[in-house]
Amino acid sequence: MEIRALLSATKQALDLELKNQIDSYQNTLPRVGKTTSDAFERLSEFSVRGKGIRGSFVLLVAELLGGNRQVALPVGAALELVHSTLLIQDDIMDQDTVRRGKPTIWSQYEKEGKKQGMANPRLYGYSQAISLADFSYFLALRILSDSLKGVKSQARLMSKFSETVMMVGFGQMDDVYFGSHPTVEPSATETEFIYEFKTARYTFSLPFALGAIVAQQELTTVSSLESLGKEIGMLFQIRDDELSLIGTEAEIGKPSGGDIRENKKTPIRALFMHFAPKNICQHFGNEQINSAQIEEVRKEYYRSGISERVESLKNSHYNKCQKLIEQLNISQKGKALFLALSRFVMERSK
Repeated sequence: MEIRALLSATKQALDLELKNQIDSYQNTLPRVGKTTSDAFERLSEFSVRGKGIRGSFVLLVAELLGGNRQVALPVGAALELVHSTLLIQDDIMDQDTVRRGKPTIWSQYEKEGKKQGMANPRLYGYSQAISLADFSYFLALRILSDSLKGVKSQARLMSKFSETVMMVGFGQMDDVYFGSHPTVEPSATETEFIYEFKTARYTFSLPFALGAIVAQQELTTVSSLESLGKEIGMLFQIRDDELSLIGTEAEIGKPSGGDIRENKKTPIRALFMHFAPKNICQHFGNEQINSAQIEEVRKEYYRSGISERVESLKNSHYNKCQKLIEQLNISQKGKALFLALSRFVMERSK
């Protein structure tokens, strides 16, 4: 089955699990206040609207290695809820008003605040979104705690889960630091740290490891899959940066040119600073940048040969993926799946 179709089919099962888990806790937890029901409904709608790739990878890897699907499903759902937490917070930090093709959570609440005549609708939007993100994170932990009772690998799963998510926070903090500082440029090592812990280990290494632990795999197999996940994740983030530059809003689900506007210190930006004319580089960090200026940057991406250098960087990570996949002690079917996933990540259009 083609990788996109496989992920789509797995996501259907994951979405159902997410809805069932959220509905279950909505029915059993006490209704503590005026906004409780709305919080559950808003979180459910937001969580199933995403790609669901992290939770899907937990299921796919667990089943590939002979794990129990009924154990993997709630673990995947919990990971998607943590992802919702991080996205809600990220949108506040980046001041993004669109996520997944719809208003971000904080901007939804801001609109509600204006409608109800709140004294400070923007602050209301931020506050409610932060509270919903907190709720989503602790609901994820509750799902893990309840669903893994009696499961042999519970301690390993919880330890790997919490350790990796903690490191996401450090990656995000460094990303915010360099993105906010007007003059300090991250070194190649510092950029790699951000990419590894904010994206690669969280999006690929963690779900690969969780799926393998569900399947009761040895530490060596878990470790090998985490290494592969890191390389696929680096490839994913580089392609993500590329799409943020050249993709349309319909493709990426949020306003195009965001990384230019926010002056994100990405490897692609570093290439612009080295190879592009000064008048183009000045567009980075311009909060009032218009569509014509964004188009100028896009054209320069190809004109200055930056696109070719990015392609070379992607190929380097893809080649590392190939070598790691060949070394995995799994079936040829499994190796073919990971190879197809690596290629899909490198070539995806959204």
